[in-house]
Amino acid sequence: MPDPDLGPVVIGEDLVQRLRETMGVLPDQEADQLMERYNLSAKDALALMLLDGGARIQYFYHVLDSLEERLAADGQAIPEGAEHATLAANWCLHELGKLTDSASSSSSSSSDPDLLQGLAMSPLGESPLVPSSSLAAILHHLHSRTITAKVAKDLLWAVYRGEISSGEITNYIDTHGLWFKELPEEEYAKLADEIIQGEEKVLGEFLRWKQGKMKAYPQGKLMYLVGKMMRGGPEGRVEAAGAERVLRRRIEGVYLPELEKGE
Repeated sequence: MPDPDLGPVVIGEDLVQRLRETMGVLPDQEADQLMERYNLSAKDALALMLLDGGARIQYFYHVLDSLEERLAADGQAIPEGAEHATLAANWCLHELGKLTDSASSSSSSSSDPDLLQGLAMSPLGESPLVPSSSLAAILHHLHSRTITAKVAKDLLWAVYRGEISSGEITNYIDTHGLWFKELPEEEYAKLADEIIQGEEKVLGEFLRWKQGKMKAYPQGKLMYLVGKMMRGGPEGRVEAAGAERVLRRRIEGVYLPELEKGE
């Protein structure tokens, strides 16, 4: 019940509005935005917000801003919540996590005091070991498909180890001949024909799907064949999306018709 010795407390709308304008985005709201805009799971969104005492999410925003500046300089339109933002979020969370986990594991089993641990992330979301501009440069080339994912990961490690200084990503790729030179379409098709040999059982899965005997497309089997193509092709010249595209076309247009004739 009301205390007779205390006067009523009246909170003015001007104070409420002032607090609303100065408090910034609340944690639940920010998590929702990360999930809706960048297609992150709730677990990943919360991890991104909590890592490095809350600095990792600021690091992500720095990476995203730098990446979008580079894409805009290429003349690319930047729709909100596009694929490039999801790519940046996943790398800021998972690839940086793999990098620091691996370094910590190595240092725990070694007496070398120079082995790196952590990202030395500042409260404002910058890392002297992996500057946000360096990661943005790597992701710019990866998103533009001028380097492969493997090269991108190798570059990230080189930055972390201090082998590539800030602003030198493109020069390093050029100097070491790391640009992605994708196979032409006819060589993709030839490679697909080579790796499909002996895979009649796998092709049978696609045939059963085509005949309506399976509800779901055998995507797992397709990615197994993509993996064979990437391992069997020239190093650094087979791109997963290109291999998948060619395999889909040849499975539906060449391999399955041949299999049906033999039935």
